[in-house]
Amino acid sequence: QAEFEIINPKTLYFSFTADQTEITKLSEGMRGTLNMDSFPDQTKEGALYYVSYTPKSGETGTVYEGRIRIPPDTASRYRLGMTGDVSFTLSEKRNVVVILDKFIKSEGDKKYVWRKKNGNQEKVYIKIGLETDGLVEILSGVETGDVIVASL
Repeated sequence: QAEFEIINPKTLYFSFTADQTEITKLSEGMRGTLNMDSFPDQTKEGALYYVSYTPKSGETGTVYEGRIRIPPDTASRYRLGMTGDVSFTLSEKRNVVVILDKFIKSEGDKKYVWRKKNGNQEKVYIKIGLETDGLVEILSGVETGDVIVASL
């Protein structure tokens, strides 16, 4: 006896999970960039159309399911069970100073970096903005062209 599974390629979606701290930043209609492991050099854009209100069971930690539509023009290339990643741009800034977070030190509630200037290293207090993927926006204290060093 044969078994069949009927799939409508126009309704294929990519299902992902997001931590409880991330899922609240997503909303239906947001555009996401899909990168499938089977096609590592290609990305596709899709729209988020579903965000679960209940956590996914059987996971460590509290995670929620989201779904992004796979564009119909490429759906025939994908197969059920393929894995990948989806990313969403939550905020974007241009022409800002950023440095790696590993260079930022703390002193109480103040943040500082070591800047190399005229052959010496000096402690410079900074004000930070957005933080993401190991990068930190610098609002004041250093500027483009400054050389930041790990420490004394």
